[in-house]
Amino acid sequence: MKPLQLLLTAFGPYVQQTTIDFTELGRHGLFLIYGDTGSGKTMLFDALCFALYGETSGGRDPAQLRSNYASPDQICSVSFSFEHNGKNYHVRREPAQLVKKRRRSSGGDDTTLRSPQAELLCGKTVIQNAPTKVTAAVVELLGLDADQFRQVTMIAQGAFRELLTAKSSAREEILRKIFMTQQLKGFQEILKQQKATAQAAYEQQMVLLANEFAHLDLEAVQHIGQNQDSLLVLQQENAIRAVPQQAIIDATDILLKELSGASTHARELLDQARKQEHETQSQLEQLRHKRQLLEVAQQNCSEVARMRAVHAQTTEAFDEIQSIYSERYEQLIAQKAQLEQSFPSYDALADHQKTLERLQTQLTELDTTQREQQASQKRIQQDYQEALQAQKELPQLTEEVAQLSKDIEHCEQQIAHTKQLSDQYASIQASRASVEKTQDALKGARDVRDHKQALADALMDAFTAGSAYVLAKSLQAGKPCPVCGSTDHPLPATSTDEPPTKEQLDTAAQAVKRAQQAYEQASQSHISATEKYRALQTSYIQTASEFLQAHVSDATTAQTQIADCLKQDTQQVEKWRAAYTEASSRQAILQKKAEAVEELEAQLANLAAQQQQTQAQLSEAQLEDTRVRSLVDELLGALEFDTKEAAEQYLSRLKQKRAELESGYQEAQTACDDAKKQLVTAQATFDVSLSRLEELGLTLDSILEDSTHLQRAYEEAGAITRQREEVFTKLSASLLHNEQISSRMRELYAQLPALKQAWQAAREVSSVASGDITSALSSTAKRVSFERYVMSYYFNQVLTCANYRLHTMSSGRYQLVRSDQAKGRRQTGLDIDVYDSWNGKTRPVDTLSGGESFEASLSLALGLSDYVQRQTGGIALDTVFIDEGFGTLDPDTLDQVMNVLSELASSDCLVGIISHVEELRQQIPKRIEVTATNTGSSAQIVCE
Repeated sequence: MKPLQLLLTAFGPYVQQTTIDFTELGRHGLFLIYGDTGSGKTMLFDALCFALYGETSGGRDPAQLRSNYASPDQICSVSFSFEHNGKNYHVRREPAQLVKKRRRSSGGDDTTLRSPQAELLCGKTVIQNAPTKVTAAVVELLGLDADQFRQVTMIAQGAFRELLTAKSSAREEILRKIFMTQQLKGFQEILKQQKATAQAAYEQQMVLLANEFAHLDLEAVQHIGQNQDSLLVLQQENAIRAVPQQAIIDATDILLKELSGASTHARELLDQARKQEHETQSQLEQLRHKRQLLEVAQQNCSEVARMRAVHAQTTEAFDEIQSIYSERYEQLIAQKAQLEQSFPSYDALADHQKTLERLQTQLTELDTTQREQQASQKRIQQDYQEALQAQKELPQLTEEVAQLSKDIEHCEQQIAHTKQLSDQYASIQASRASVEKTQDALKGARDVRDHKQALADALMDAFTAGSAYVLAKSLQAGKPCPVCGSTDHPLPATSTDEPPTKEQLDTAAQAVKRAQQAYEQASQSHISATEKYRALQTSYIQTASEFLQAHVSDATTAQTQIADCLKQDTQQVEKWRAAYTEASSRQAILQKKAEAVEELEAQLANLAAQQQQTQAQLSEAQLEDTRVRSLVDELLGALEFDTKEAAEQYLSRLKQKRAELESGYQEAQTACDDAKKQLVTAQATFDVSLSRLEELGLTLDSILEDSTHLQRAYEEAGAITRQREEVFTKLSASLLHNEQISSRMRELYAQLPALKQAWQAAREVSSVASGDITSALSSTAKRVSFERYVMSYYFNQVLTCANYRLHTMSSGRYQLVRSDQAKGRRQTGLDIDVYDSWNGKTRPVDTLSGGESFEASLSLALGLSDYVQRQTGGIALDTVFIDEGFGTLDPDTLDQVMNVLSELASSDCLVGIISHVEELRQQIPKRIEVTATNTGSSAQIVCE
């Protein structure tokens, strides 16, 4: 991942929009982030981390990232552009923040909470636009999560110096965070919990078994006289735990066998008692039958006496009814004749009442018509007033519609202009890409030219050496050299390989010439592309400045402001269009209302005439209603009933009463006859019952005496039966209860071996993982937990990578080793020693000087970064940030450290040093200088 541009707005101390263009720093090499302490140097890396992952490097709360200097209407945001695998990506984030409301609330609070925002693009294509989804997409794209990214790209000296000098226990906590072995610690706790759970399950099983055995029912055994001492001893608390399984099962089986035999014997006794009870009950039933015969005879005697009394009462009542019937029947005949003579008057009354109903309906209809006419008059009058008001409002609304049309047209022209500027900016970006492409082509052409030139020079050197050898062979002692004229030839040219031919020299020269031409063409293309880019940028900035009516320094800033203008204009034109649509609609409504004035005036005049006609009809109907009501009142005063129907109903009731009188008379006569018949029948039945009792020779006293004796015998038999049923039921319940307990005990015993085995296995695994078991290989070996074992392995790998860096920084003097390796003993600590090759001794790291401690700390940091890269699949380290620590170095050590960092930066990698040391500012020409003021910080790139 190669950073391209970082844009901060109201972020941390950077209140104003701050742009960091990393492309100005080149594609590799060292650069310095320089500034005073607290100015916001590390905040730049925090902004980069926040843009990618939504969290910072220092654990800052994202909700606190908004600048304290920002105005209420500023939005805190970070935009970051980067290159990865040949593609350009852009990510933008906003933390959750309080911002100014668009509309002030009535309560006075003018701020609102803005939720976090995020967006990830590849080119112009949106990949994700939700915070959590953007983070997941970045992790998938880069192959690093937030913690791994910070470990790889940010080397914070404080943490690694603490790691270097901390004790073993403290270093374990630090390494746990670095290597993220918290899950292994949790894994150990899970194993301990599993062991405790398995142990608890086994012990719970034993408790359940003891509880089940304690609930065995031994009272039934006592009842049948059996010896239960051994079982009672086993039922004592915890005694069952020391008894073998088979002994418990055998004792339980003996108990069940005894209970089964006792239950069978109780069943036989119960059957005998039930048989005796049944025989006694049969005798008692026979005696009850005889008693019933006697009671029937007594009832028949009482019935004869009762029927005689009923017959006398019935005869007396019939005589009284016959007297009343004659008198009442004559009254009914007279009332019927009088009522039938009044029926013609009832007909006249009905006619007048129908007339009243018709008049009432007419009055109701006229009243309804009058109300409807009044409502219509009110409605039409309201429409008429609205139409008059519409005639007044229409001219002003027409002017508003025309003005809105002009405003929309002007705003659309502004939008078209901003879109043209955006197209120009896109052309600039394309031109910039062309410049980068021609620059890469120029570099390639230069490399080819240099390579061809080197080959040609080598051929020329070989040709010259061959020519010298040919000349040397012709030299003679004492004779002058044809080249220099010297007669001494102390060092004549020796034989060389076959010299190149002239054709080879010419071919090489032609290749150099073609490479030079290609280089010149590439250079010209690069110059043309650069001039075009600058011309487009200059033209765009000038046009944008004129459009914005303010000077802008760069195209990116201008485009940002133009984009804001485009957004504002687009929003404004949408508002005006909505207002135009609403005003046009209202204009049409007012126009329609204004045109209806004359029609409404005519409707009002017509409605007034209709109201006069309706009022006349209503008065006439009211007079007729009064006259007819007077006639109805006269008839009602003269008649007994209100209607003919009521009179007819009363006549019908008179007829019904006459029929009821006749029917009552007939019923009384029939009842009198029936009473005579029932008296005769009851007397005959009594005579038969009396004859039957005389034949049996039964008396009430003898029956009562036998019944009492048999009832007592029956109750005694029932008591014996119930007692034996209770014994049988208790034995059966005890047998079933103990059988169920025995079954559950067998199930519990069957599960015990597996539970015990699971407990022992969990205990062994937990002990090994927690380091509670001493190694069998050595009695002096110390215990080691699974987490510390894994942590030691990782730490050894990091030390191996760190020593590669430390070897260079310390000129081969120092090497970091774990203390167990240095002392040659097997232990599991995480202490670090340093091996000094100058004296061949190992000593603690806290004996290092300040500069040496910095070298060791930096080596640890770089070693961790190298190891994390290796563990993440060989992800390329394109950018590294190193934070502070250089102030403790002497000049020589500083040079050695800079050499290591320069070597790291030479492999197409950008190395950023975050420091306030002035010496670094003088040594490193490419810098991001951060300046702090009382109104916030600013940053600018300086390339010397």
